Amino acid sequence: MGWWGTHFGRNQTWFEPGKAFFAYLGRCQFLLQQGEQPGTFLCIDKPHGFSDVIAAEDFLSAEISVKKGKITLPSGREYPLLIYTDSLMLPAMAKKISDLVQQGAFVAGPRPLHAPGLQNYPQCDAEVAAIFNGLMNKVNHANDSGGKWFDNPTKALEELRTRPGALYEQAVVPEGIGVVHRKNADTNIFFLVNKGKDGKYFRAVFPVSDKQPELWQAEDGSIQNAPVWKTIGKQTSVELFLKGEQSVFVVFLKPAVPSNHPVAISIGENISDWNQVMDTTGRLLVWSTQPMTGQVSFASGKIHAFELPLSETVSLEGPWQLTFHPKTGKLFQMEFPELIDFSLHDLSTIKYFSGTATHQKTIDYKPNKIDDRRRMILDLGTMNDIAEVIVNGESAGVLWYPPYKVDITERLKPGRNTLEIAVTNNWANRMIGDEQEVADFTWGKDRGPDFGRALLAWPEWFIHGESRLSKGPGNIFQLVLLPDRQ
Repeated sequence: MGWWGTHFGRNQTWFEPGKAFFAYLGRCQFLLQQGEQPGTFLCIDKPHGFSDVIAAEDFLSAEISVKKGKITLPSGREYPLLIYTDSLMLPAMAKKISDLVQQGAFVAGPRPLHAPGLQNYPQCDAEVAAIFNGLMNKVNHANDSGGKWFDNPTKALEELRTRPGALYEQAVVPEGIGVVHRKNADTNIFFLVNKGKDGKYFRAVFPVSDKQPELWQAEDGSIQNAPVWKTIGKQTSVELFLKGEQSVFVVFLKPAVPSNHPVAISIGENISDWNQVMDTTGRLLVWSTQPMTGQVSFASGKIHAFELPLSETVSLEGPWQLTFHPKTGKLFQMEFPELIDFSLHDLSTIKYFSGTATHQKTIDYKPNKIDDRRRMILDLGTMNDIAEVIVNGESAGVLWYPPYKVDITERLKPGRNTLEIAVTNNWANRMIGDEQEVADFTWGKDRGPDFGRALLAWPEWFIHGESRLSKGPGNIFQLVLLPDRQ
């Protein structure tokens, strides 16, 4: 679409495998629409600290109530404190603030002496002053309902901090980790994302207690208990690993059941490529591509030391059967003695391929190569594409961002295994090839180097579904056998 953006439709090479990415977005959006986002304050017109803002017009028209001392919007969102900053106030605004205080709300802001405008002047000024004179008689003192009006937010916060659970506490995460909190009844949902390019192992502390933290992964829809966590007073700390630009939902849904689960992991220095996961039986597994030592602490106080040797790497060399699915043209197959960069191939149908190239290979594993103390990680190396990994006819996932690695342990079996890697590139390769061919279509007007040229009309070969030459990616794949400890 030139300078307007990207065509979003079935003619994109990535349209089919790209559904995995949009399924990820859909799961994220579904969870991020659950309940409400908790806030520390509700501010009229202007924000104050970690707050939500409501326009004065909406504040006047909305049916706002006070429940258990918290200001409650029609949507159900709750706030312990209402803050305003304007010293000019309409009588209707002053009356509504006074009503909320009478219902038990905490409100903070300067005492207004005048109303804006000349409507009902000077009675409007007198009305505003009278309303706040009534509140001034109770300044910093609770009325019968427990509500208070403060002349500045600092005093209100000091009071609220003395009330357990009155103020909203944010999740504590390290720099570079973004977090969004949604609350739906008694369920707390936290969306965490690593905003950096490198993987990060960190501890997150959540303002929730007596609930089992679960990890909901929007990439594949999987749900598992957090491997390492502990309750600290009214908070829960969870140890997490996120790849560069990866996200995860930490959900507190079900009550925590007392168990001797891991509460902390400590490892040696200079270890960058490691992770901790739960196996299918709920046991903690620690793996690393580097030799490492460490220890796991359990809720009972028990400490378990472990040591991991260097991982073993097996290059998947030898012949591969490739099936090419060009976006334009017919399917064709070819055997490659070794995987190479497609751009180095002599045939232009491969050199300039755009579409999906499925790499298929049969691999043999002896039973002693697959046991409970190894994780089999398929490493696709450096890629700029989208790839789906299929083991023995079962999808192991679609990869669209680095590192292009996937754990295939649960899908491997002793003996012969069929491995398929469907790699999809974009239209750039085909366009590079097109530049070197005589145009078999009609160009439109040349709009200069900044905007380029467009087709005047679809070419006949495209309209009639005829084949055309193409190009595609190449790579070298390897299997990493990671020792782990349970």
